Amino acid sequence: MTNLITSTKDVSLTGDQKVDGLFAGTAWDGTITYAFPTTSSSYAYSGEKDYQFSSISSQQQSLALFFMEQSYGNAANDGFSVEGFTNANFEAGSAATATVRFAQSSLPDTAWAYTPNIGGRGGDVWFGTEYAGTEDDLRFPRFGNYAGQTVAHELGHALGLKHAQEAYASNMTVVPSAYDSLEYTIMTYRTYVGDDGTGYEYEHDGAPQTFMMLDIAALQEMYGADYTTNSGDTVYKWNPNQGITYVNGVAAITPAANRIFATVWDGGGIDTYDLSAYTTALKIDLRAGGYSVFSQGQLADLGGGPNNGYARGNIFNALLYHDNVASLIENVRAGSGSDTIVGNEADNTLWGNAGNDTLTGDSGNDTLDGGTGIDKMSGGVGDDVYIVDNFNDTVIENANEGTDTVRTAVGGITLGTNVENLTYIGTDGFAGYGNAADNVITGGTRSDWLDGKAGADTLIGGAGDDTYTVDSLGDVVVEATDGGVDRIFTDLAAYSLADIANVENLSLKSDVNSTGIGNSLDNMITSGRGNDTLSGGAGNDTLDGGQGTDSLTGGTGNDIYVVYDAGDTVIENADEGVDTVQTYLTGYTLGANIENLSYRGPWVFGFVGTGNNLDNVITGGGATDTLSGGAGDDTLDGWTGTDTLIGGTGNDTYIVDNAGDLVTEAANGGVDTVRTTLAGYTLGSDVENLTYSGTAAFTGTGNSLANTIRGAAGADTLDGKAGTDTLIGGAGNDTYIVDDLSDVVTEGLNEGTDLIKALSSYALTANVENLTFTGTGDFIGTGNSLANVITGGAGNDLLDGGAGNDTLNGGAGNDIYVVDSASDVINEQVNAGTDEIRTGLAAYSIAALINVENLTYTGSANFTGTGNALANTITGGDGNDTLNGGAGADSLIGGAGDDTYIVDNAGDIATEDADEGADTVQTALAAYTLGVNVENLTYSGTAAFTGTGNGLANTIRGAAGADILDGKAGADILIGGAGDDTYVVDDLADVVTEGLNAGSDLVNTTLSSYALTNIANVENLKFTGTGDFVGTGNSLVNTITGGDGNDTLDGGAGNDTLRGGAGNDIYVVDSASDVVTEAVGAGTDEIRTGLAAYSIAALINVENLTYTGSASFTGTGNALDNTITGGAGNDVLNGGAGADSLIGGTGDDTYIVDNAGDIVTEAAAAGTDTL
Repeated sequence: MTNLITSTKDVSLTGDQKVDGLFAGTAWDGTITYAFPTTSSSYAYSGEKDYQFSSISSQQQSLALFFMEQSYGNAANDGFSVEGFTNANFEAGSAATATVRFAQSSLPDTAWAYTPNIGGRGGDVWFGTEYAGTEDDLRFPRFGNYAGQTVAHELGHALGLKHAQEAYASNMTVVPSAYDSLEYTIMTYRTYVGDDGTGYEYEHDGAPQTFMMLDIAALQEMYGADYTTNSGDTVYKWNPNQGITYVNGVAAITPAANRIFATVWDGGGIDTYDLSAYTTALKIDLRAGGYSVFSQGQLADLGGGPNNGYARGNIFNALLYHDNVASLIENVRAGSGSDTIVGNEADNTLWGNAGNDTLTGDSGNDTLDGGTGIDKMSGGVGDDVYIVDNFNDTVIENANEGTDTVRTAVGGITLGTNVENLTYIGTDGFAGYGNAADNVITGGTRSDWLDGKAGADTLIGGAGDDTYTVDSLGDVVVEATDGGVDRIFTDLAAYSLADIANVENLSLKSDVNSTGIGNSLDNMITSGRGNDTLSGGAGNDTLDGGQGTDSLTGGTGNDIYVVYDAGDTVIENADEGVDTVQTYLTGYTLGANIENLSYRGPWVFGFVGTGNNLDNVITGGGATDTLSGGAGDDTLDGWTGTDTLIGGTGNDTYIVDNAGDLVTEAANGGVDTVRTTLAGYTLGSDVENLTYSGTAAFTGTGNSLANTIRGAAGADTLDGKAGTDTLIGGAGNDTYIVDDLSDVVTEGLNEGTDLIKALSSYALTANVENLTFTGTGDFIGTGNSLANVITGGAGNDLLDGGAGNDTLNGGAGNDIYVVDSASDVINEQVNAGTDEIRTGLAAYSIAALINVENLTYTGSANFTGTGNALANTITGGDGNDTLNGGAGADSLIGGAGDDTYIVDNAGDIATEDADEGADTVQTALAAYTLGVNVENLTYSGTAAFTGTGNGLANTIRGAAGADILDGKAGADILIGGAGDDTYVVDDLADVVTEGLNAGSDLVNTTLSSYALTNIANVENLKFTGTGDFVGTGNSLVNTITGGDGNDTLDGGAGNDTLRGGAGNDIYVVDSASDVVTEAVGAGTDEIRTGLAAYSIAALINVENLTYTGSASFTGTGNALDNTITGGAGNDVLNGGAGADSLIGGTGDDTYIVDNAGDIVTEAAAAGTDTL
């Protein structure tokens, strides 16, 4: 903190009363220190400090710092501080020694301050307490209120300013009355000009918010001007609703109310007042000392004065310091109202934006842009630029006020007086017209019309096809390379493009004899009614002499000569390009070295055009023309009308557009072509080729020569007739008539859906989709990779679409369809022959093809083939095929591989050769017997099924019904499934497979011995053979039935039923619940049992009982003559009624004898027996 006491200096008058009237006489010399004492002891003198001393409020300190220090707050504040607009340097000092000190005392009524002096009081500021508690309380200063103005006013005294209206002994000068108001200085007591100065009369928040222009000027005279503050490109912007002042987007002054009342000082740079947020009619004046009105609502109400009681402006501009213009504001960006803007001596840019604005540039090289609306712009002296965006904008420029430019996006503009240059900045075509001055007119990127009028003008076209009007030899045309095709119009008698780069065309408007010379570009040179001389030079030129006897020299390049007069001379040297005469004469013969001839006269007249020995192109008109080509490869085009076209020798081309056109061609007169737009045309004799050049459908017909016929984009029909023809359809859905196998059809990719009509077998060429047979007899039609439609005839056709999703239409006859895509479509009519599908697909069905009988697989893999309701023949290949004929009596031929036949008709025949795999029939028929060479049979129905095998090792599968499965000879596998199934077993190698709980099943066998032991889940066994039978059960409840022989029936575990039948049968009983059934007189039968006791008392037809166990046994007979045999145990044998034979065996046996005929047989030493 600095405690240096600043010295003072005398201030001299400047001679400017406005500024001199504010000098108190002295100023500080050196660094100015400041302080805000908090105790009265900081003051060495008596007086104010002794009257209710107090430090000032924080608001007062903040505003005092704002007005003093450039570094206080943010950078937006800088320009409004004394340190910012002068070279004064402020630093904080001590309360006892600081140069400028601020405090409060009740001694002053309001406030006072002491001007600079080196005594103890110099620079001290005292705020009184008279207004304490009122709206003017000095402790609460804000920008625009009385307390805020008081801070700045008293600081002004402390820095050396006096009252503007008072004469001091040290300076008797007062500010002139015209400037003695708060609008110019805060150091006056006069609120407005003419005020009596007895007290401020402004509204509560209507005080100035900053030092004003005279204050700034006086302080700068005392302390110098600081041009470093805001020396960059600064933007000042104001808010129309709150009155906030922004500097570079940062708020600097936020007023107490929506009022703007301040002065701007700016150190340098290109600066801008931005009022774009305003909708009012702004009045902006950028001149030094000028003022601007933004909004009537933001003007301070001064309580009286010449401006209806309001301040004359919102913002006032600082005066120039010693005429240095660096402090001027250069630019204005206005709002949407109709604004009035005045510039200054700097180079101003004034933007009016919306509204009908009035812009005045003053001196300087100004840019005036009124924006939208009808604007009035005056640049003043300097090289000014006017932005014109409305045809009704007004530009006012006085003589000798610089070289000025109008820049415009309006489509057509004529320069006003005293404006030299015109530049188009739009994007459309432009018509720019100059004035009597030497103008520079610049076009844009489109096609412009530039006319400088009088004066030596410079016309700059830019890109686009531009037109220049040249009326003076001093006019200069500037055209960019590749800047479009441009034209010069001139009424000069002679003009040359030779030295004018990049301009192509020249129009001579004079009716006198004119001379026009081109350059190396492709020129179009036209002239008027005189006898003109036109020379094109290099390039492809067009020379049009108009009326008169003209001399036309094309030079090198492909030139066009327009001939009106029979006296016109066309000069063309050999090898100078391909040249054309366009003539209005009704007859013309081409001269030497000119190739082409075109009639441009009235079409009511016929034209006779004659070529030469070059390759000519001769074009007629709308009447009846006669065109002769002569030697050379000529092109003759009669246009409309009935024309006669005579080609002569050479390969000629005839353009035919009328059905009455006559083409005359001699034999061996070259290879000739007719090009036509007619809907149909047939070649005459001796003409080889035909090309359609129209856009609709076309029918082109050849002759007996080898023709080339070309269609176009329509649906064309091309028929070459006899000869080896080439038919080229082009785009569109074309039809080709092929009557010779050597005919060539050419069709481009994606050029429509095309059809070939052929008289014999044919294979489609590339890019042609469809093929139709129009001949008689059999036909082979082959497609390509596209989606083809191939249509046969009445014969036996073979149709093969090849790759792609094809449609094959067979017609009558026994047709064969080759199918290679599942999406191929077959169309076959009812009763249209016996037809066949041949396919290499892995699966194919003719179920929906109700009129196709047969299906043949031509591939090598596995195949699934499905028939329809007809009697189909379906033939597989070498793979594992599945063939299903569907309804109808079908013939299914599997071939090699393990094939499956789906049989649903008793008339179906499965044909399988020997050693062609393990094959299977799947059927839902109630009964089926396998044919030869088929191994397996599977029932796919739900009812009872009888399945019969053959001599092979068959696998036969039943289903859920009561099936009868008979494998016949061979080692068969019989699988019954659910239901009460019957298995016929005729071979020991037969295998029966039965699922758990899958019904009560039966094995019928003719074998002499059979056991259910190894056949799980089969309950019953029946012998159906002859001779003796040994039948063995399993753990289930078995029923075992023997035959007429001596059978041995053993049910095994379970409660079994054993039926012996005739013969001497043996029943093996291992359960007391076993049931033995024996008929009367059916042989001498025996029960063999290992049970501890068994009685045959109820088995009235069984004679014998034998114990096969090892324990004791109780055996009981019946009324027959029984033989009961015990074992090694202690047996009890009771024969019952009848003469029985009881055989005890070893052990202590007991014999129950109840008949004198009973016989007891006991071996010696076989136990102690009882009778």
